[in-house]
Amino acid sequence: MGRSLDGPSGLTRSETRLASLLVAGKSLRVSAAELSITYQTARTTLKSIFQKTGTHRQSELIIRLLTKAPVTLAALCISLADCQAGGEWPDGPNKSFLENLQRPDNDKYPERRLEPRNLSCCGVADTVKTRYRVERSDGLYPDDVWYAWLSEQWVRIPPEKIVKDYAPDGQPFLFLLAGTIQCFVRPKGGG
Repeated sequence: MGRSLDGPSGLTRSETRLASLLVAGKSLRVSAAELSITYQTARTTLKSIFQKTGTHRQSELIIRLLTKAPVTLAALCISLADCQAGGEWPDGPNKSFLENLQRPDNDKYPERRLEPRNLSCCGVADTVKTRYRVERSDGLYPDDVWYAWLSEQWVRIPPEKIVKDYAPDGQPFLFLLAGTIQCFVRPKGGG
């Protein structure tokens, strides 16, 4: 589920992300949608959090985390509003495209419609400049398989996170939210 942190009660990163959203007042269903995980995965993660923190209810967990580990939770950029506070897109050919860019997997997470900002790929502060690699997959209908160089290794970009359109200037954009790939705009012309 992720590496353990020196965070609240030894929670992993994914557990800390979920706990942070719950502390911010989000429901478990909305938190799952924001993290691009299933509701069942969120429930399983929450059970693990309960076990590690010695709590049994969300309200009890929130009180425990707010009184024992507010700095750790506050340090994560979790909510979309916090991410978008990182600046505005610069003027240029991409500005309108990027401001209106929506996550390509929104159809799989109808809960995101509860908070329209959750439909967005996030903001300028969440773009990552890195290297990319593309490979052709095997099979009857081969697709491009994209990778990004993250944390000193090649990480496969999930196909459902790849935006179908290209930026007007043809440049690639990778959006990360809490260390999770949210959107990838491919470079025009391939890798």
